[in-house]
Amino acid sequence: MPPVERFRLTKRTVDTLEIPAARRRTVWDARIPKLCLRITPKGAKTWYYVSKHAGKTEWHKLGRYPELTPEAARTAAQVVAGEYAKGRNVAEDRRQEKAEWTVAKAWEMYRARNERLGGKSLSTMDGYWRRHFSRWESKRLSQVTGGMAERLQDRILETRSGATANRIVSTGKALFNFAIRRKGSGYDGPNPFNGLEKQPQKIRKNRLYTSQVSRLFLALDDVSEIMRDFILMALWTGRRAGEIKSMRWVDVDLESGLWLIPDTKANEPQMVPFAIPAIEILARRRRAVSGKWVFPGNSKSGHLEEYKKGWQQVRDEAGLGDLRFHDLRRSLSSFGQEQNVGAGIMGAQLGHKDPQTTIKHYTSIAINVQRDAVNLIAESLQKAARD
Repeated sequence: MPPVERFRLTKRTVDTLEIPAARRRTVWDARIPKLCLRITPKGAKTWYYVSKHAGKTEWHKLGRYPELTPEAARTAAQVVAGEYAKGRNVAEDRRQEKAEWTVAKAWEMYRARNERLGGKSLSTMDGYWRRHFSRWESKRLSQVTGGMAERLQDRILETRSGATANRIVSTGKALFNFAIRRKGSGYDGPNPFNGLEKQPQKIRKNRLYTSQVSRLFLALDDVSEIMRDFILMALWTGRRAGEIKSMRWVDVDLESGLWLIPDTKANEPQMVPFAIPAIEILARRRRAVSGKWVFPGNSKSGHLEEYKKGWQQVRDEAGLGDLRFHDLRRSLSSFGQEQNVGAGIMGAQLGHKDPQTTIKHYTSIAINVQRDAVNLIAESLQKAARD
C-alpha cells in the first residue's frame, strides 16, 4: 500500500505535482484532512471529499483542477462536511439525483404511453410541451416546485382562457402522477400541480370602457416611464405582453411605422403597423434607450419581464376592477368595433390567423388599411382620455 501523501495544497504545489506513470495518484490536503486531489496518468486532476458514512467510504467529487482552485476546493469541502454533520449522505443524494428523471425524460415516457394507449392527440401534446413544459426540460422532477407550477398557470391566464389553463394544469398533474407511479423514475412526489385552483371556464369579455380611459391615463403618470410606455404600447398595438416585452430595435422601422414580429403564437412572422402615438413613444425611447431591447430589464433575458405589479398599481389607482393586462388587447378590438372597423382588419392587427377568432373572443389585410384602423382607434381613445 503506497504511503499517504499530504501537502499544503496551493496552486504552486498542485502545478508541480508529478503525474503518475501507471496508477492514479492521491494527494491529501494538510489543512482539511478529508480533502484530496486525484491525478490520473493522463494528467487529469480532480478534487474529492472523502467521508465514512454508515461504515462505508464515500468519495464525493467536487470538481476538476484548475477550474476549481485549491481555495475553492477547501470551501466546497467544508460545505459538504457541514451536510454530513447534519446526518445527510451527500454522495447517496447525488446518486439518487442522477437516477431521477428529468422533466424531458418524464414527458418522453408519458407521451409514449399516451401514444400506445390513446388519449390526447400527439399534435396537441407536442404543442403543450413546446409552449409550456419545455421550459423545465433539463430540471429533475424534484426541482419543479408548486410555485413554479402556479407561475405557469398565471402565464397561461395572461393570454388564454381559464379552460385552457385548466387543460394545461391537468396535463401537468397527470405527467407528475405518471412519474410518481412509474418504477424507475426515481421520484415519489409530491405533485407540484396539486392544490392549484380550477379556473372559471367561461370566456372573459372584460374590456376597458370609454368612461375608464381618462382614469387609466391619469394613473399612468404615477408609474415608471418604462411601465407607462409598456402599458400604452399594449393599448396602441393590441399585441400580447410577451411580444411587447421582447420587442427589438432591429425589428422596428420608425420611418415606415412598422414592426416585424419574428415569432408569434401563430408560428409565423407578422408585420404590424404602429398608430401615431406608438411611434411617438418609440421615437422617444430610441433617443433614451441603448442596447437591443426596446424595453430593457435586469432579467436573464435582458428585457423587461415583470410588469404585473406595475399594472396592478395602475388598475387599482384607476379603479378598473379586475381588468387584466390582456384585456387591453380585447379593448383595442372593442373600440375598433365601435369605430366600424371590420373583424378581419382587427384580426390581422391582433395576429389572428382565423378572423373567426376575433369575432368569437374579441368581437390577408393590407398594412395601410390596418394603419388607418389603429390610428382611428387611437384617436377615439385619446378623445376619451381628454373628456
